[in-house]
Amino acid sequence: FCGNITSCGTLTNTGIIYGCNDIIAFHSSDKRLKNNIVKIKDSNNIINNITGYEFDWNDKSELEGHDFGILAQDLQEVAPALVKERDDGYLAVDYIKLIPVLIEEVKSLNNRIKVLEENNG
Repeated sequence: FCGNITSCGTLTNTGIIYGCNDIIAFHSSDKRLKNNIVKIKDSNNIINNITGYEFDWNDKSELEGHDFGILAQDLQEVAPALVKERDDGYLAVDYIKLIPVLIEEVKSLNNRIKVLEENNG
């Protein structure tokens, strides 16, 4: 199929979706669509309790080869909202939602560096 598909409703696929080009998905981030906005306070705890790994996918996975990532079980312990259980019972990390945690941790580290530089300057 070489045409366009347009859907005005929900499109559900139970298999793997492979893209030969970019897959672009924009979720609205407009403040006017959000309630109970609270700054992330425990970014250090979250980041310090997960580990980045490189690994090889095993034969239980639909993926193959060498890869990089974190363990969903580690993240689930400190930030359960960032982990989802898929229909097959395996856990998945919402890496996009991990980005705000990383942003807050970088800002925190920058502030600590600034304080250290001021005290040693």
